Amino acid sequence: MKAISFLTLKLKHALLTRYTVILLLLLMCSCRGVRFLNRHHLVQNNGTVNISKTPTEAITVHYIGCSGFFIQKGENTILTDPYFTYKSGLKKLTDEHNISESLSNEIDNIFNHAIGTDHDLTGIIKALLISHAHIDHLGDVPYLYKSHRMNNRTPVYGNTTAGHYIRGNGITDVQIVNNVEASASSWLSDGSWIWVNRNIRILPIVSEHGPHIRILGLKINLASGRYEMEDTRYNCPLHYGTGQTLSYLIDFLNNDSTINFRIYHSSASSNSPYGFPPASVLAQHRIDLEILCAASFNQVNHYPLEIIRYLNPRHILISHWEDFMFSKIAGLKKHPHTNPFYSYRKFFRRFNQVMHDLNNNRPQGDTITYTFPNVDTKMTFRY
Repeated sequence: MKAISFLTLKLKHALLTRYTVILLLLLMCSCRGVRFLNRHHLVQNNGTVNISKTPTEAITVHYIGCSGFFIQKGENTILTDPYFTYKSGLKKLTDEHNISESLSNEIDNIFNHAIGTDHDLTGIIKALLISHAHIDHLGDVPYLYKSHRMNNRTPVYGNTTAGHYIRGNGITDVQIVNNVEASASSWLSDGSWIWVNRNIRILPIVSEHGPHIRILGLKINLASGRYEMEDTRYNCPLHYGTGQTLSYLIDFLNNDSTINFRIYHSSASSNSPYGFPPASVLAQHRIDLEILCAASFNQVNHYPLEIIRYLNPRHILISHWEDFMFSKIAGLKKHPHTNPFYSYRKFFRRFNQVMHDLNNNRPQGDTITYTFPNVDTKMTFRY
């Protein structure tokens, strides 16, 4: 009887959770994200940013949307968290059978805009980085490989959970680097660098995923947990748990293995010191570009103040701010809408506070700058 009562309680709890999520999604549908409130901050066209007084080199960063970026220097490109389908894909991971022709053409346009071709036939993309296993961070990975937009020789780096989901969706002839979290650093541990090639290395960093929403003071993460048993495929996006959330340091290296340009990529808000690389690693080279996630900022105390102060970057690029659940990339390019969960007035109050504090104490000419890009925007950073 006790076992039956326990199972009944678990079933009621599961149903209550499911209905709560459905109710929240319906409420979100009725209060679609507002037009971007700080349009003077928003970069909507390709542009160039000088982060050095006398720049001699350049690197391009193309914002896909959510936490997705093409990061290119010369013949080396890193792709992070690719997700193009937005509201069209909030059911399951995409493949060649469940994607529309118009969306396929949109992906071709973004690839052409980012790397000059709609298929990575020559392998210019050297690595695909997945920060965690939510569908808005890996949802299009199966489609990119099955449609041959991604070269099958391009390895995937991510947590164990992401690997199970990707293989479970039919990607079996691509190198998926297992157990990347075993190499991860933290603010107290150096971790281990992963060498992509002689000019790129990455350092995974233990991070966390902030809650999605708060109800009566209770913080709720809509899809959490790890799946590390076997390869699997789901049809509901809420079944795709995060796994171990990772941030990354991405070093572009000179031919003598010295650091040429350093990028910090984060895909989720997190409490400090989660996501903090060790001070010994930061002492080797300053962060040239910090890619900062805006989503769930108001569910985490002191975010993003503490991570910005700790990293002390030269430039900040803000991502994952847009309303991806009820919009399409083509629509957002014309009419940017923010995520309906968050008030970005509050984000800018926090952000401007830390920028003011840091820049007031900096030597002249060493001001930290930032970019707030719209989707499908390419920026060239000269340094």
